[in-house]
Amino acid sequence: MIGSDVHGISELLAEERGLLFPANDTKKLSEMIARLAQSPQLRAQYGRRGYEYVQAKHDIREYVKSLYRLYEEHAVERKI
Repeated sequence: MIGSDVHGISELLAEERGLLFPANDTKKLSEMIARLAQSPQLRAQYGRRGYEYVQAKHDIREYVKSLYRLYEEHAVERKI
């Protein structure tokens, strides 16, 4: 994956999950596209690490559980 180094994107692509380029730096973006185009191993590595990260950190079941806990906490605070 390739993304600009802006809030949110940099977190997703950290820890060798992808390549970051400075916002509005089209020269750097084109260099990164060429780099990935020439390296199937690198594409596979970033893809695998990205998939594992999303499965671990953004699983829908975990998201729903955390929302449920949040609602429970606020319901207790408000005695609902």
